[in-house]
Amino acid sequence: MRYVAVPFRTRRSPLSIPFDAIISALDMAGGEEACPGLVKVEPDQGAAQPRSIDHPEETLAIERARHFDAHYVYFRYFPARPSVPVAYIYDWTSSLRQAPSNADLAELQKRLWSSGEVLLTLVLLPTQVLVFHALRGPKEGDNEVVPNPWKTIKIAAGAARSLDALKEFSARRLDDGSFWETNPDVKKLKLEDAAFMSILKEIGNCRADLHDLGVDDALVGRLLILFIMIKYLEERRDRDGTGVFPQGTFQQFAPGADGFIGLLRSGAHPVLAFLDHLAQRDRFNGEVFNLTDKERTLLLDVNLGPIANTLEGRTEGRQITLWRRYAFNELPVELISHLYEQFLPDRPGVVYTPPFLVNQQAIDIAIEQCLMLGCDIVDEVHIARKQYLDGSIPTGFQRTAIVGVNGRLPFRGRE
Repeated sequence: MRYVAVPFRTRRSPLSIPFDAIISALDMAGGEEACPGLVKVEPDQGAAQPRSIDHPEETLAIERARHFDAHYVYFRYFPARPSVPVAYIYDWTSSLRQAPSNADLAELQKRLWSSGEVLLTLVLLPTQVLVFHALRGPKEGDNEVVPNPWKTIKIAAGAARSLDALKEFSARRLDDGSFWETNPDVKKLKLEDAAFMSILKEIGNCRADLHDLGVDDALVGRLLILFIMIKYLEERRDRDGTGVFPQGTFQQFAPGADGFIGLLRSGAHPVLAFLDHLAQRDRFNGEVFNLTDKERTLLLDVNLGPIANTLEGRTEGRQITLWRRYAFNELPVELISHLYEQFLPDRPGVVYTPPFLVNQQAIDIAIEQCLMLGCDIVDEVHIARKQYLDGSIPTGFQRTAIVGVNGRLPFRGRE
């Protein structure tokens, strides 16, 4: 057990089930028989400090949970391999007044669905428990988006039997894998309903539509990668709420454009001017946004409307929706890597990963460590991309590179 047991307080309310009663029904309560996987997410106090230097992945997972304002994380532990966060838990059991609105829950579900961060999210409310799944996003209601829980468990105060339904999600079933293997409802879920797969489908439709309009396919692939990256950067925020592009950036190139989507709808000329702006050396390294003369000429004749509709996240099977389906800033950055590979020529045995996705600080740290170990630094860093599959997460990627070779590590008089 790498974390101390989580203390629970019983909250008294005549209309609600206490939080500790729900956690007990989930086999996650403290005590001698405690499941060690439940970890409380403390309020943000700067960078999280690892509780065990041997398990930094848990610290990172808690930081991500804090990003989503989760109250607890449930980890599944494995022998001789990193633990995996499988569920977020939100505790709003104390009062109906403190419970989020339907709009707030729908926004939370959209963010979690877009990120695919964890498979399960348990939202504990005074009279019910909502279970969200990473393969199911919110849905369109009457003129608004509404939550779309995978399971809704009604809980009556004072009725212990109403808690029995929670046993389906017990810690022991999550830990031994039986939840995933024997639950018939799990088998009904489809990977193509994940946000990652859904947006790839919409991007594929957009690519096909532009191809039907006679747009050069290589240019379409190049533009989609660049524009998705720009949209991703536009919506990303640091802890202070500061974004990559200052307020008013897009209006400099197209009056009235309140964002990148507005810029795309303004036509190709303002977009080309914006790309030239990004291509300046003091803005982004790697010449990512530089276009060839041929690409620049072809771009001026492209109708960018289909791309704007797709990146706005308001399309579903070529139908326009009333709400934004995705939280673009929560989509995994591996989406860009996947598209980069998808749009390049298919060569057997070759996997592409755009080198500009590798963090420069990570390269600098790797070089520093190589020098400390006396390594020979390579002339060129080539990025390899691996994909791993795990029953507890919908998808995962790993990028690796050799930075130095032939190093020496002294150990007990040997090297």
